[in-house]
Amino acid sequence: MPVPFLIAILLLLGAVLLRSRASSSRSVTGILKVAIPIAGLLWLGMEIGRGVSTGSETLWRNDGITRTALVLAGLVPLILGLLESSSGLLSALFWSCGLLGLSAVSALPAVQWVSLILSVAPILFYGRTESGPREGILSRHPTLIFGSGLFSIGFFVFMAVHPEHPAATIALVLVLCGMGGMLGWFPFPRTVPYPGTPASFTLIFAHRILPCLIAGVLLFRLVERQLLTDYQSLLLLLAGMFSLAISSARLLKEERFSRRLVLCGCSTLSFLVLTVHFRHWEITHSSQIWSVTSNLPSASSLFASILACETMALLAITCGFRLLQRELTEECFVQPLSGIAVRCPGMALPAVCGLYSMAGLPPFPGFWWRFGLFSICLMPHRQSNVTHVMELDRTFALITICLTFVFLVNMLAHVQMIQRMFLDDPFRVREGRPSRMVQLAAAASLLLLLLLSWIPLSVGPVLEHTRPVVVDESPVESF
Repeated sequence: MPVPFLIAILLLLGAVLLRSRASSSRSVTGILKVAIPIAGLLWLGMEIGRGVSTGSETLWRNDGITRTALVLAGLVPLILGLLESSSGLLSALFWSCGLLGLSAVSALPAVQWVSLILSVAPILFYGRTESGPREGILSRHPTLIFGSGLFSIGFFVFMAVHPEHPAATIALVLVLCGMGGMLGWFPFPRTVPYPGTPASFTLIFAHRILPCLIAGVLLFRLVERQLLTDYQSLLLLLAGMFSLAISSARLLKEERFSRRLVLCGCSTLSFLVLTVHFRHWEITHSSQIWSVTSNLPSASSLFASILACETMALLAITCGFRLLQRELTEECFVQPLSGIAVRCPGMALPAVCGLYSMAGLPPFPGFWWRFGLFSICLMPHRQSNVTHVMELDRTFALITICLTFVFLVNMLAHVQMIQRMFLDDPFRVREGRPSRMVQLAAAASLLLLLLLSWIPLSVGPVLEHTRPVVVDESPVESF
């Protein structure tokens, strides 16, 4: 049994242990929330150091995406565990992290479907007492249940029929709409908290952000497993760009930090969906992949970069906000952060760096994967029928123009927040000092984000196995 699979099981076991210890002493919870992620990360580090073979592709995967997901599955509970002491909330976080690792390591479609369903299933059990005895689960969570049904039907129909069959396109639409309803991602992002859920950054990561990452992994594996048609790949691209545009536009006016965090999670899923289109192009044009002859990232390494960079930026923003705003409520507004970067530059550094990375500004890691994405779009993708010279494809040129506009809106939403922290008048004077745990979490998230900046184009090759490169011996087309 492969080590990555065992690490995912270890995180799921940690969720069960934390849940069973809900009424025990805090010392047991404190040991579990630190020991389990560290053990998983050390185990994974030894596995990467050995550089063993990738194993069976029919049962599990052991590539760069798998290892990036497992690293994040260990770092997220380790850092957020410094901010959270409730064993129940930590159990939800460990559960989603374990499912993220399981969805990445497994090559079985059923396991990935179960991982996404189980990541949102715990939401159904929140708010049972607050909603009244006569109100059932369907009344409290109609969108989640209906979306889960659409997603399940579309997913299994798509896996059962041929990609060129008309039912496959309809099934893909059901997958997108159902997934959007489950996660509050498509077509319009849903930021309203689920009824009965407490205001907690840990729960936002467990029930909103991590399921979005699981959905991105599922779609990427779906394309690797079953070839799409060009029309179906275009549908995925349009869905990702549309949701990204809506999320970015809403970020411009959103004043609640918890809802901004949810919108950033939806934007991350949209970024991941964009790479699915490029992965489809690589599979269908294997002789024209530029990453083989240049230092441009492949779709797989670009996916791993987005997964790591955006998640670490969200961690830095979250820990930085807790460093500045000690109390968290459902109406947690961002106005108190006005002018904080001038009065408390050291304390504001994690949040500012996280916002810079989310905005895609250099030299932070969010800039490098955007640079790689635009470089891939602008490279020649088709061969002229007249001159037989590789030239820029008009479709990719149009995609680049649309991405530029959408990315500018997304960047403006984060730059506005940076401007508020630096240039606006102070909102109020803050008294007191944050706890040492909050300071440690903010410092750790900032350090990890800055370390990612040293990997300019991709984190994928760093986590890949060292293996011989297979050279295509087919005749090279004339340029």
